[in-house]
Amino acid sequence: MLTVCSGQSHETHLPSNFEEIENLTIFSDRDSPNVEMSFEREISIGDSPEKTIGMLGLFTVDYLGRIYISDFQQSTVHLFDPDGVYITSIGRGGSGSGEYTGPPNLL
Repeated sequence: MLTVCSGQSHETHLPSNFEEIENLTIFSDRDSPNVEMSFEREISIGDSPEKTIGMLGLFTVDYLGRIYISDFQQSTVHLFDPDGVYITSIGRGGSGSGEYTGPPNLL
């Protein structure tokens, strides 16, 4: 489920083909939907003073459950354990060995 909230009119944010999207419900600020939503935190990634992620990019999880998050702003990949605890960062911006010349690609 994807939920997006905006203070602007929804017409300015929808793609031109939004009518073709299956299972899409649009509520305007004038509607009073009879749906109640609540969110529960399942895991918090990097919620510590050890590491701040700049601009979240792609992410993947390996067979051990470790989480890799590419950081487009810092040109690095952050590694977290399965519980979301920061382990280390891999690479940095640059053109040398172990450096990225653009956003790290995890694919």
